[in-house]
Amino acid sequence: MDPVSALGVAGNVIQLVQFSASIIKSFLSFYNDLGPEGLPPRYEDYIFRARDLESSNVELKKKLTPKGLKRPLTTTERDIVTVTDECIKVAKLLLRTLETFKAANDDGRWAKALNAFKASRNNDKIQSLLQQLQSLREQLLLNIVLNLR
Repeated sequence: MDPVSALGVAGNVIQLVQFSASIIKSFLSFYNDLGPEGLPPRYEDYIFRARDLESSNVELKKKLTPKGLKRPLTTTERDIVTVTDECIKVAKLLLRTLETFKAANDDGRWAKALNAFKASRNNDKIQSLLQQLQSLREQLLLNIVLNLR
């Protein structure tokens, strides 16, 4: 094998080793962070916040009806209802995603390892849903402030 080809193969092997090491590091990080429910503590916090946000939006939506206000909704109030609907939808999707990581009755090492693997593979999706919720929350607050004027 000529020296240039050998250098190329060596470079590819190094990339593969680095990639594998980063995957293993991510997996071990999730594995070591799993709590008794089979979730990392931050995911348990995400579940709490998503449930709270979902219930708050459901209550807000119940109050913002023409029947409840005894008048037609303003444009801003209709916008608030639209944002609450989207917020409820994203919160439910986040909750469904996070609930899939909860450990089954089998608390063995394999179940914990499987949860860590699933959590590390879906971390980007979870972060994206959290960003969507944050954006919707900000939009909702802006619409509420505009409605107060």
